[in-house]
Amino acid sequence: MSRESKRIDQDPEVRAIADTLGLRGPNLKAKICGAAVERVIRRMDALHIDPEKLDDVHALVLDQTRLRILRIEVDEDLERYSSKLKQDHPALPVQLEFEFARNTEALVYRNGRADPRAASYTAVVDARGARRFRAWFAERHEPAHLLIPDPANRTAWRRTTVERPEPVEQVVDEIASRIGFWEPIVLPFLRVALASEPSVLDAFDATREALCPGASQEASYRAFTRLTPFPLCMVRVDLACRRGDPENDNGSLALRAKTVLWNDAADEAGIRVWPNFRIPPHSVIHDARDDAFGRNHEGDDNLAEWRTESGQPLARVRRPIRVTARGPWATIEVGR
Repeated sequence: MSRESKRIDQDPEVRAIADTLGLRGPNLKAKICGAAVERVIRRMDALHIDPEKLDDVHALVLDQTRLRILRIEVDEDLERYSSKLKQDHPALPVQLEFEFARNTEALVYRNGRADPRAASYTAVVDARGARRFRAWFAERHEPAHLLIPDPANRTAWRRTTVERPEPVEQVVDEIASRIGFWEPIVLPFLRVALASEPSVLDAFDATREALCPGASQEASYRAFTRLTPFPLCMVRVDLACRRGDPENDNGSLALRAKTVLWNDAADEAGIRVWPNFRIPPHSVIHDARDDAFGRNHEGDDNLAEWRTESGQPLARVRRPIRVTARGPWATIEVGR
């Protein structure tokens, strides 16, 4: 079991959720996710529904969790929803203008009305400007909270632009990914795209455009990587320094893997790149990032020649890989 899985298993809030669901043993994240997905499947079976679109799954989950979503697309929406929030829950100590002026992307609160026909929860999601693409996943993340128990019995919670390392948020993100990118819908299309498109990046983009154009690249790439049937690792790169070094320190400023995604097959095959890993100067990933035309760059490489800051190879034995990069994203494949 990975260090991250152990950290999640030991988290008090995650353990409280697992206890409520009657779940025991290691890898609680996967078990809690499985329970949430099974709950959605039971709902589909009860209604005799076989969704054809991802939006159909989303609508079903919103109905199941009794959550309504208010999307802020212009400033006027913010003013209108502020008045509505005060009307629905006057005791809630929240000021939307203040909340969304900082790093809050979505706010969920329990409605105060007792009308059994009304929604039990409301999510206010900021979809203005650069937050537009992240809003798609935020609208899936919030109902995912309601598919599992809430031992803390909160009246409100927030999704922020700040990276959320809390174990429970990682669990909820995984639930949102599995339900937002519903496998029975995504996998058949993805398999065809992987077989017909010139690269994994092209296949992922074609799948995203066809099934979920509102989703961000990172959210969709994360889900598609998990569903890819062969070993695959993806990285998003940017200029950064070693952890702990001053920002823009010329001594450690380099092109680094800022986001790292991999599937179980890559993990078993030992195809892993660590977050903040310095990309080797010889890699085509450098060429792709500097290409103003956004073209694919491909090249054969070897993980034994990819070195950590201390000079240790990422692979102890020769590990041939195929790297395809475009813009800030790159795929690392083996055994396809």
